[in-house]
Amino acid sequence: MPGDLVPLVHFIPPPAASDSVSFVGGDPPDSVGPALVSELERLGYETSVTSSTTLRATREGIVVNVEVHTNPAAVLRGGVAAFSGVREGQIVVEFWIA
Repeated sequence: MPGDLVPLVHFIPPPAASDSVSFVGGDPPDSVGPALVSELERLGYETSVTSSTTLRATREGIVVNVEVHTNPAAVLRGGVAAFSGVREGQIVVEFWIA
């Protein structure tokens, strides 16, 4: 994974996700984001950036949503911290299929 991202084991997935995976790392989001786009395109996905922290990757009719959380401690789902084990200064990259 770009930016030395490693799997995040404990997290609360997005409510609309049928499947999801998250990664955590300490590299700056402005370097991780472009590296993610390059890697997804290398894997055959068509990508479209939807905001400064989100993108969609599509391949063979499957749409993968990707979000870079620059302040993961602020992400609440159902009133609970979605990424409770993440240290200050780290980012979370979340991939999910709706």
